[in-house]
Amino acid sequence: MRHKGELRQHARTLRAGLATEFRHRASHAICERLIARQEFMRARTVDVFIPFGDEVDILPAIHKAFAAGKRVITQRVPAHGPHLEHYFIDDLDGLIPGPFGIPEPDPETCPPAAVSDADLIIVPGLLFDRHGNRLGYGKGFYDRFLAQTHALKIAVAFSVQLIDAVPVTAHDIPVDMIITEQGVLICRQKDPSQNV
Repeated sequence: MRHKGELRQHARTLRAGLATEFRHRASHAICERLIARQEFMRARTVDVFIPFGDEVDILPAIHKAFAAGKRVITQRVPAHGPHLEHYFIDDLDGLIPGPFGIPEPDPETCPPAAVSDADLIIVPGLLFDRHGNRLGYGKGFYDRFLAQTHALKIAVAFSVQLIDAVPVTAHDIPVDMIITEQGVLICRQKDPSQNV
């Protein structure tokens, strides 16, 4: 098992090496799979990340959520403290640059949201395995967030981000499903009666 830091560097290099055209086509396929899922269609409130750099571009899925009348939440990295701050957004135009350069909601204009408000969370990450284990960016913000909610957690990733095993510690929170350009991987069944 390689050290998490080495894996993060490997994942960043791998993802950065993807051709722009491939990343565009793969992101489109991932969004199409996501918005076609019953879990997405049924969700009333969706918590999303705002894609940055060479992450999967989920902006089309966010626009679809707006168009479908869903409530949309996204996060802001706090100036102080270990927990993400959550805000409702009505569009993407009012986002402002955050401390890491990632667009964030403006706390002056966006209403605050509670972690419990979302019934579906779209999760970013660097690497995933087939059990839903996730390797994030190392700050722990998402693990602390995901530990506070029972909402369905769907990760989006390029297929190259799937590996045999992600190193797991006690505070790491797995996702329930992973969507790549190649298909949908059910990692954890939230409701046995649910037809997924």
